[in-house]
Amino acid sequence: MTKKELKKAQIEKYGEYAKLVDIHQKAVKGCHINFGSTGNYAELIIKYSLNNYNWNGISPSRHSDTRKKINGEMCSIEIKTCGGELATITSDEFKLMNGKRTNSEFRNNKFDELPKINNAFKADYVVYIPEPDLSYPLEAQAYVTTGEEFEYIMKTLGLIKYKRTTEAVNQDLDHYDRFAIADFTRSNKMCNALYDMLDEIGVGFLEWKEENEIE
Repeated sequence: MTKKELKKAQIEKYGEYAKLVDIHQKAVKGCHINFGSTGNYAELIIKYSLNNYNWNGISPSRHSDTRKKINGEMCSIEIKTCGGELATITSDEFKLMNGKRTNSEFRNNKFDELPKINNAFKADYVVYIPEPDLSYPLEAQAYVTTGEEFEYIMKTLGLIKYKRTTEAVNQDLDHYDRFAIADFTRSNKMCNALYDMLDEIGVGFLEWKEENEIE
């Protein structure tokens, strides 16, 4: 079995697991289900589509999801789905606010102010699948933008939120530890606005592959 064939088999096996997980469930203490499995599956699919077979699973959080030479220049690529994480907060000063609602300007400012790593907006490119449907090829559902363009879309629509990961919940941490993409699916207006901006600013992943020389 070649490395390509091995990776394809691993992806297919993980895809079977991802289809069993409800990605809309929220983490609760003591729960160890990987609700991010769809995003992980998408990462593997996109990397495979970019002819990247040198991986042993999901990329570590401190590294880009993948790096490819695009039109002769080495570039970092982040792969995101629906409410994927945007950055890791490296300070415990952002305390929980007991359900207090905040406006998008407050959230945008917090994103800019707080110390963080793994900032998706710093990537050269972001591959984003807003509502992954595992019944269809994920590559055909993906958009590509630059990191700066993706930041503009998220901030313009107010889609930056803060959250606690499952690990933080299980450890009873009293502060947020991640920034992530806010849920847009409950509002047809917001959902349509997101797709409008992605259609206007971004390009389809398959089209992007055809238009660029990717090594």
